[in-house]
Parts: sequence; structure tokens; C-alpha cells
Amino acid sequence: MPHSKFVAVKRTSIEYGPIVLLLFMAGAIRLLWQAHFMSGPGLDGAEHIDLAVGLSEGLGYEAVNGRYTNFVSPLFPVLVSACSAITKDVVETVGAGRAVSVVFGAILVVPVYLIAQRLYGTRAAVIAAGAVATHPFLVHLSAIARPDITCLSPVMSAVYFQVAALRSSASGPSIAAGILYGLAALT
Repeated sequence: MPHSKFVAVKRTSIEYGPIVLLLFMAGAIRLLWQAHFMSGPGLDGAEHIDLAVGLSEGLGYEAVNGRYTNFVSPLFPVLVSACSAITKDVVETVGAGRAVSVVFGAILVVPVYLIAQRLYGTRAAVIAAGAVATHPFLVHLSAIARPDITCLSPVMSAVYFQVAALRSSASGPSIAAGILYGLAALT
């Protein structure tokens, strides 16, 4: 029997080259989309942005106009407020909201890659993550200041940990999945 040149790779090993390339590609596509199609202040996610401005100005979880709301989950406005505090520009809070969405939209590539890689192998993972990185609807959602894509990233990360929990007797992946589902519910 001749000796084969090819060595079988374990399905659980993670190849970092494709995932890093796809992560940067997803971020670049989203930034280009935002720069080209999303100029101007916009009214995307106005209530979320209003709450983020209230948090940035020290009003607490209260809109700038003085109204309290129970209908908007707090995580996205808190992230936007933190991002605008870093840039120290409360006026450009819509830009901070869009930046949060771009980051979470690019990060979405990672759990999709990991899920597909664990279940189907590296080739399927590259295809799935490439589809997420370039899909027009997901790219557009990542360019607007709305919590939709910010919610989807922790949900898909939780799904990855659930898949990992099925193949593990440890409780760590299940706990991580529960925490990530909780964070997704807060967005």
C-alpha cells in the first residue's frame, strides 16, 4: 500500500487563516457600504439612539425628551453610549450606533464559520462565512444603527456553544450558550 501525502485533519481543529481573512473582508465591506450609502444623520433606530444620548448625558435610561420607555432593551443603547463616550462626540451618536452595528456585523462571520466548520468541515465553513460576509441584507443591517445585527451575533455564538455542548460532557459550553442568549435578549 503506497504512503499517502495527504494527512487527515481533525474536524475540531480550527484553521485561523480563512476566518481572519473573512472577518476583515466583512468589516471592509460593511464600512464601504456605510460610507457610500449611509451618509447623513439618518433616523435609523431613533429611539435607541435617543436613549444612548440620554445615557451619555447622564440622564440614565431616559430619552432626551424626558420620556421613559419599557419597550427598548438596554444593551444596544448602552453599547452606543459607550462607543460615543470613547469618541467623545455625543452629537454623532448615530455614527457610534452604526459603528457598533458594523463591528457586530463583522463579528457575525466568526460564529457562522465555527458552526459550519464543526458540523461540515472547513470548506463549508468558508462558504457559509463568505455568504454572511457578503450577503446584501446582512451588510445593510450592519450599516444602520439598529439592534438587529447586534442581537444576531450573540444568538449565533450561543448556537455554536450549544453545538459544542452536544459533543462535550462539560457544562462550560452550556453555560456560555445561556449567557449569550441572555445578552441577545438584552439587545
